[in-house]
Amino acid sequence: MDLATISFPTTLLTCNEVVFTVGRGGTWAATRIRTSRVNTPELKDKVITPDVLLQPHNASVGIAFYDGKQFPPEFWGDIFAAEHGSWNKSVRAGYEVIRIPLHQSGNATGEYEDFLTGFVVDNKRAWGRPAGVAIGLDGSLFVTDDASNSIWRVKYVGH
Repeated sequence: MDLATISFPTTLLTCNEVVFTVGRGGTWAATRIRTSRVNTPELKDKVITPDVLLQPHNASVGIAFYDGKQFPPEFWGDIFAAEHGSWNKSVRAGYEVIRIPLHQSGNATGEYEDFLTGFVVDNKRAWGRPAGVAIGLDGSLFVTDDASNSIWRVKYVGH
């Protein structure tokens, strides 16, 4: 198992199942993390506990910290993640954009919420697969979709 020592300011690292917020000097395992049992007991005290656990096969392939001002203040600084999903599961997982609230504290507390959904027709078909997220200069959220070859713009218009 390869281990890396992170020696730069706080950064977000993702695996298919977990989201880590790593600070100076943190260590992370660059392999799949199993939460039900420890396969390598000698590493259990060295691996940082994930900040957010995601369902296996969600496949977070793109993330962005919301630094815009168009969305309400409770979104400012939060993380948006494109969940590309897995084609080889009997019940599809992913195929959405999630929001990880940081509660203006800069720290995730374990929860996430569905933000942009509706890409799955049924367990055999999906018409979209979010692949990336970016924040526009006007504060809109842009989502790339490599199934429909589209870029979606999400704009806040109020209640």
